Amino acid sequence: MRVGHITILVLDVIFWFWYVVILARVLLSWLRLAPRHPINRHVGPFVYAVTEPVLRPIRKALGGLMGNSPLDFSPLIAYLLVEVIRTLVFRILRAG
Repeated sequence: MRVGHITILVLDVIFWFWYVVILARVLLSWLRLAPRHPINRHVGPFVYAVTEPVLRPIRKALGGLMGNSPLDFSPLIAYLLVEVIRTLVFRILRAG
């Protein structure tokens, strides 16, 4: 069965959404905006609600490895996982 270009385009948009939302999560953590800032009030809750279910298990798995490090590597790991999944999905779809 041949996968259509529309299917690949839709999947690519979904993966790019994850790249953008993970990047937004990192930027929000770096910026430390005031709680009443419009970005924190409107974008922040959405970004945290979408990314936290993905980042929490990664953070928990890294907990023992990171010790007391102030750096959170879970967004980087999530980004790499999204890229690996994207690569596998597209290879499978193009092979079929």
